[in-house]
Amino acid sequence: MKFLEENITNSINKFNDVPKDIKLFLANNPYTEIEYVAKNIHNLVKKSGYKYNEIGIITEDLDKYSEDAKAICNKYGIPIFIDDKKELNQNILIKFIVSLLDIYSKNWSYEAMFNYLKLGLLDISNDDIFFLENYCRKWGIKGNKWFLKDFSYEEINDKQEHFELIRKQIVEPLLELKENVSNNKTAGQITREIFKFIENNNIITNLDKKLKSYDSIDISDEYNTSYKLLVSVLEDIDLLFKDEKMSFERYKELIQVGLNSCELGKIPIVQDGVILGDTERTRSSKLKVLFIIGINDGSFPKVNKQEGYLNDDDRNILNESGIELAKNSLDSLFEEEFNIYRTLTVPENLLYLSYSSSDKDGSSIRPSILIKTIKKIFPKIVEESDVITKQNYITNETATFEEALNVYKDYLEGKDIKKEWEDVLIYFYSKNKNRFKRAVSGIYYSNRADKLSKENIDKLYGNYLKTSVSRLESYRRCPFSFHLTYGLNIKEREELKLDFLDTGSFMHEVIDLFFKEISERELNIKSIDENTIYEIVNIIINGLLESHRYYIFTSSAKYRLQARRLKKVVYESICYIVYSLKYSDFKVLGHELEFSNNGKYKTIKLDVDNKKIEITGKIDRVDVAKLSDKQYVRIIDYKSSTKDLDLNQIEFGLQIQLITYLDAICEQTNLEPSGILYMGLIDNIVKNAKNLTEEEIENKIRNNFKMKGLILADVSVIKMMDNKLETGSSDIIPVYISKDGTISEKKSSTIDKEKFENLQLEVKNIIKEISREILEGKIDIKPYNYKRKTGCDYCKYKSICMFNPNIKDNTYNYV
Repeated sequence: MKFLEENITNSINKFNDVPKDIKLFLANNPYTEIEYVAKNIHNLVKKSGYKYNEIGIITEDLDKYSEDAKAICNKYGIPIFIDDKKELNQNILIKFIVSLLDIYSKNWSYEAMFNYLKLGLLDISNDDIFFLENYCRKWGIKGNKWFLKDFSYEEINDKQEHFELIRKQIVEPLLELKENVSNNKTAGQITREIFKFIENNNIITNLDKKLKSYDSIDISDEYNTSYKLLVSVLEDIDLLFKDEKMSFERYKELIQVGLNSCELGKIPIVQDGVILGDTERTRSSKLKVLFIIGINDGSFPKVNKQEGYLNDDDRNILNESGIELAKNSLDSLFEEEFNIYRTLTVPENLLYLSYSSSDKDGSSIRPSILIKTIKKIFPKIVEESDVITKQNYITNETATFEEALNVYKDYLEGKDIKKEWEDVLIYFYSKNKNRFKRAVSGIYYSNRADKLSKENIDKLYGNYLKTSVSRLESYRRCPFSFHLTYGLNIKEREELKLDFLDTGSFMHEVIDLFFKEISERELNIKSIDENTIYEIVNIIINGLLESHRYYIFTSSAKYRLQARRLKKVVYESICYIVYSLKYSDFKVLGHELEFSNNGKYKTIKLDVDNKKIEITGKIDRVDVAKLSDKQYVRIIDYKSSTKDLDLNQIEFGLQIQLITYLDAICEQTNLEPSGILYMGLIDNIVKNAKNLTEEEIENKIRNNFKMKGLILADVSVIKMMDNKLETGSSDIIPVYISKDGTISEKKSSTIDKEKFENLQLEVKNIIKEISREILEGKIDIKPYNYKRKTGCDYCKYKSICMFNPNIKDNTYNYV
C-alpha cells in the first residue's frame, strides 16, 4: 500500500510481486458486489479478529448502493452505519405541507388529494381512506367534484352516507383555509394559516402517535430537527415576502427552495459498526480495512457535468476581481483527485477494490481509469470475479442457507460439490426438514397450475355447472384466466374509464329500446324514414345518459364528446339495420332473447359424466321467415367491431355461441336453421372519397356494414334475406349469386343443410368436452394462439399467471 501511495499519481514504477494487502474484484452487478464485501467483512471479523469499527466502505454513489447494503449486511448480521445526509423534502411533515399546497395548486386533483390523505396525519382510518379511494376511482371524483356536489353517485345506501361524512370531514377544513387567504393571499397570510391549520386539525398530535409506533429514537430525533428547520424556513419566507401577494404554487416553490438547502446529517447509533460513506464526507483515519466499491467509469472519479449559469472563464474573471464563488470545474477535478488519493491511503492493513460489469438494469458499464492504473502498477495482481462462476462461502446461518440451496442446485445438475457443503446440507436438513423441503421445492419450480382438488371442485361447482356459452369460450381462450374470472371471481378495481364493454352494452341497449319503441308506436319498419329514426334514437340516448348506469358518458368533457360520437355511430348502425330489414322477408322475432327457466326459451341442459350442465344466455336478435311449409330462423349478433366466423375457431371452441343458440332454438321450436351472422356496429370512415359520388360513398358504407357469418346454401332462403338480389354480390349478407343463378362458393360464406346439422352436433360435443375439463379441475396456464392472436392479448391477469413462452413448461395451445 505504501508503493501504491508513492506511485498512484504517476504509475511509472511497477510492483514486481503479487500484492497481498490489495485485493481486486470484478462483480456481475452492484448487488453481488455488496455481497462480496459482506462475505469478506464477516470472515475478517469472525476469523481474523477485526472489529466492525475498524472496517469501512467507500463509494462515490451512495444512492446506488445504500439500500442493497442495508439489506445484505442485515442478512449477514453486520451492523452498518450509512454516513449520508437525508434530504428534508422526504420528511413526513414536510410532505404533508407540500401535499396540502398541491391540492390548491393542482386544482384538487386525484393524486394531490390522496397524497395528502395517505400520509396518515388526519383523524381518518386507513380503511376509510382505501375505500374512499376506490369510490373516487370508480366515479372519477376530482377537481370541484370534491366540494360542489355531495357523494350521490350511487343509489342511497349506508356506505354512501358514510363516504359523504368523510368527504365533509376532509373538505371543510381545506375550504376554510382557502377562504381565509383568498381575500389577502400574501406569503405572510398563507404562513399564518398553515400554522393555524396544523394546530386546528391535530396534525402534531397525530404525528407524535405515528412516530411512537416506529419505536425508534433515530426517527424521533430526525423529526424534531426537521420540524425546527421547517419553522425556520417558514419564518424566513414570512420575513422576506410577508406582504407579497402570491399563488399557492409559488409559495410551495419557495418552501421547496428553502428546504433543498437543508439536509439532515446523522450520528452513528452503534460504537462497533461498519461505516459506509463517500470520499468527500467520510474522512476516517483509523480504519484497518477499507473497501472501495463502484470503481466504474463516470462514478469513480465522479463526472461533474453541471457547470452552472457561469462558465469557468466567467468565474476566473470574477475571482480576479475579488468576488468569491463556488469552485470551477478544474478546481473540482483537483479536489476529486485529492479525495481519491487520500481515500486510497486510509487503511492500515488491507485495501479491497471492486467494480461491476453491469448496472442494476443489466446494461454493460466500463471500469474506471483507476482500475487500469492499479493493474498497471501491480501487473501481477489477482482479480477475483463472480461474472462466470460464483464462489460459495460458509458464513452465518441465514446467508449460508441461501448459499446451500445454490450448491444443492449444482448437485442436482450433476456437478461435484465439496465435502464441507455436503455437511452443511445435512445440517440444514436434519435441523428443519420441512423448511428445507419447502425451500428446495423452489428449485423444481415450474410455472404450471395444478389441477384443482375434488374438494375444491365441489366447493366451486358441485355436480351442477351453471354457465354460459361465452364463459365456455373464455375457458378455451385460457383455462387459468377462466378459473380466476369465474371460479375465484376476482375483479379489477373499478375505475371511471370507457372501454369496449361500456360502449357495446350501451349500443345494444339503444337498439333493443329502439325496436320496443317501434312496436309500441306500431310503426312499419319497412316504411320508417331517417328523420323518425333520428328522433327516436335521440330520445332513447338522452334518457339513458340521465341514468346512474351510464354516468361515465356525462362525467367529463372528454366523455361527453365520446357520447356525441357514439350517438352518431348508433344512428348510422340502426339506419343500416332498418335498411337490411326493408329488403328482407325475414321479420324480427325478438331482441335480447334469454335462455332461462322463466324465459321463452329454456336453458340448455346436458349430462356430462353424471353431472348436470345448464347453459344460460342471451341472443341479440332472432329473425324468422316462412317459405312454403317451412319456417326458417337466423341468429344475429351485434358487435362493436367487425368480426367474421372462422371454422377453425369453431372447432377449437372459441366461436360456438351462435351455433349453440341456433341449435337450441331449432330444437325447442322445430324451426329450420338458415344462418348465423355478425353485424358490426362500427364508425364508418370512407377513405379517398374526393372523387366518389354520394351514391358510391353510400354503397361503400353499406358494404362496411354487410353482415358476416354462415348462411344456408339455398338460393330461395338467400333471396328471402336480400329480396332485391338477382345476381352479383349482396350488400346485406356474405353471398354472391352467379349469372346462371347459382351460389358462387368462392365468393360466398354458405353451408349446406347436412353440414349445418353436423356443425350443430360437433358444437354440442365441444361444449361437453369443455364442461368436462372444467369439472375435472383443469386450470392450465395455456392461452390459445391463432394467426398472431393469443389469449394473453387482452388478459387482465398477466401479473398473476406470469406466462412466458420461453419457460420450459409454458406453451401456447395452438389452433
